[in-house]
Amino acid sequence: MRPGLRADRGEIIAGFGTPLVDNVLRLGGSPADLDHLVEVYSGFNERHHDDLVKPFPGAVEVVRTLRGASMKLGIVTGKRRRYALMGLELAELTPFFSVVVTPEMSARPKPFGDPVSKALDLLDASPVSAIFIGDSPHDIASAKASGVRSVAVSWGPCSQEALRAEGPTHWIERWDDVLTLVGVGGAS
Repeated sequence: MRPGLRADRGEIIAGFGTPLVDNVLRLGGSPADLDHLVEVYSGFNERHHDDLVKPFPGAVEVVRTLRGASMKLGIVTGKRRRYALMGLELAELTPFFSVVVTPEMSARPKPFGDPVSKALDLLDASPVSAIFIGDSPHDIASAKASGVRSVAVSWGPCSQEALRAEGPTHWIERWDDVLTLVGVGGAS
């Protein structure tokens, strides 16, 4: 962003799920300053990542239960690969995900279906056998564009109104709802 240009929380959240470069430009950053702005953001993220990234309550237990039921698990994120892997490692979730798709792995980012389709290819899964759980409108749109059932969560940073406007296939209020949705024991 140009010096003096500010973005409010809503403008920042509106870009969740999409690549950093796209968000910097969307918020008014100039292409000429892009490398510098990404470097500044990355430096901040590097210094504060572990203090700011925490799994949502119940997430780790549900992921372990799904993997224990032999479910194939993958992640599609707008984060750069380095930070996506740092977050998984921090939450001790790395062994549970066999696929992590980041923006540099597909021709077009979310909200296009390309990243979700890439994850399906890597998982050797079909759209009809998969669900995509997301907390941003871009997640829901990407799932729909790839022919995958979308599951919106109520607890993320994006407004429920924005998520519902994308028309998710399912809506969940807590992590245990995922277990019920896919028919895996352990739901309480």
